Amino acid sequence: MNCPKYCLDVYDPVGDDEGDIYSNECYMKQAKCEKNKETTPPLSKDDFDFITDDSEKPRRKCSECCPDIELLVCGSDGVIYGNPCKLQIAACEHPELNIVGTAGPVCAMPNSIVFEE
Repeated sequence: MNCPKYCLDVYDPVGDDEGDIYSNECYMKQAKCEKNKETTPPLSKDDFDFITDDSEKPRRKCSECCPDIELLVCGSDGVIYGNPCKLQIAACEHPELNIVGTAGPVCAMPNSIVFEE
């Protein structure tokens, strides 16, 4: 296995088959090398299951956890999220709101809230 010595601090979260979440694929490979485990391909947002029930159309199963990294991001819904992962969870759970990250003045309003888990 080719073990990376250095990784860029690019936030592009991936999960492994054990349920661990990493900031990006490089950090996952580093962790697997440290544990001397075989690296399995990372899960991407296209690998998530779909949930179906009698009352709703099939919908994507949303992630339930994020890395404990504070990198505040403003959502187009006026909410300040703790990091991009938390914004992605909100967008997944509420697709009707079409939540995206924004640099606009929407989060500068006095009624903005901070999303915390």
